[in-house]
Amino acid sequence: MYIMPLVATLLMGCGPSGSSFRIEGKFSDMTGGELYMYNLYNKDSRFDTITVNSGKFTYDGECNEATPYMLVFPNAMEQVIFVAPGKEITYEVSSTDLKNYVVKGTDENETMNKLRQSMSADPTHSQELVKQCIEDNSTSIIAIYLFDRYYVQSNKATKKDISKVLGILKKAQPKNDYLLNIEGRLKEMDKNLVGKLVPDVTLYNPTGEKSKLWDTKRECNTLIFFWASWANGYYDFIWKIRDHVREHRDTINGRYVGISLDAEKSRFTSDARTDEGIGIEQYCDGLAFESDAVKKLDISGIPYYVIVDKKHKIIATGQETDKLKADLKKYFK
Repeated sequence: MYIMPLVATLLMGCGPSGSSFRIEGKFSDMTGGELYMYNLYNKDSRFDTITVNSGKFTYDGECNEATPYMLVFPNAMEQVIFVAPGKEITYEVSSTDLKNYVVKGTDENETMNKLRQSMSADPTHSQELVKQCIEDNSTSIIAIYLFDRYYVQSNKATKKDISKVLGILKKAQPKNDYLLNIEGRLKEMDKNLVGKLVPDVTLYNPTGEKSKLWDTKRECNTLIFFWASWANGYYDFIWKIRDHVREHRDTINGRYVGISLDAEKSRFTSDARTDEGIGIEQYCDGLAFESDAVKKLDISGIPYYVIVDKKHKIIATGQETDKLKADLKKYFK
């Protein structure tokens, strides 16, 4: 993962103003550590590193409107924090109970606090609670976030449900870039690649050596996943794969192939250096979307994965982490 250092500006006696915002975080049972933050609204945003000292951290940034940021823990757990221009946001949680975090400072965060409490009290009706919250807040960024998280990324929502909620949001926020990006992802997911054969493609390993995808002849299913250090959501995506491989590598007959679209190979090498030791093959030619594999498989958005059987026929595809986890469990028993 490519991590940009966080530049923390401490302004004595002066809070955020104009387009700036600040998050003041507090952990009741944690003295130090390292976390990460990224802008979910911007699909090209990169991770900032946050250092926790004496159970506290400060994060300063810029935005032009209410925007969802994701706080990421080393175990890939993510928590949403809504920021807004000129606002100071407070975040509090116990490190022994991370799910029950409280964020204050904007209406969106207050709404999310109430929703999380309701879902915790009545988990069997979580989807209904989310749907109601979306309908009640259809003109807010929170509705689009919830749609993305609990409909698009969930393997529980039907296409009919997704289409219905998308229609509500497009009517309420027709020009929202975040929503338009989600709609594009949905169109990508609708591409019917299942049943097609994956052709042989040229790959380059971390040392620059060239090979072919199907040079490795194994009678097993193969996961081929496309990623890059700059891609929004790639961190959780790739760690789902790593966790799965570590947990099952002694019992599963499967092959795992990562193809990075990083143009700077140094970033790719930094992220992929540990994968060889756990049985994940990683390749990168520095050509990004001009790569042979990307063109032949017509990949237009990442992270993205395809699962093929031993005859190289595609049996599953997707972009979302929840579906990825379910497909790994289904096809790599």
